[in-house]
Amino acid sequence: GLRRSEAAQLRVSDVDFERGVLRVTGKGSKDRLVPMARYLAELLENYLPVRAAAFPHPAPELFLNRQGQAIHPDNIYYAVKKYLRLSGNLE
Repeated sequence: GLRRSEAAQLRVSDVDFERGVLRVTGKGSKDRLVPMARYLAELLENYLPVRAAAFPHPAPELFLNRQGQAIHPDNIYYAVKKYLRLSGNLE
């Protein structure tokens, strides 16, 4: 698992499709490897070309906002909360 701040700081270069892991920089600037589920790897493989087409000169972070800049951790929180509510798993 990842903290939302860790997810927001992920860079494209942190994705290792060959090994099926994400290199995550956590608290205290400590790196760790987090296994990627196969479906996540597939989603990211589909996302990266779309990201490249949408943003010719994007920030190095993996997840971007509409301006092509790194997404803020709060945006991750709000998106997860929104989809939990839509799924009926959040009151």
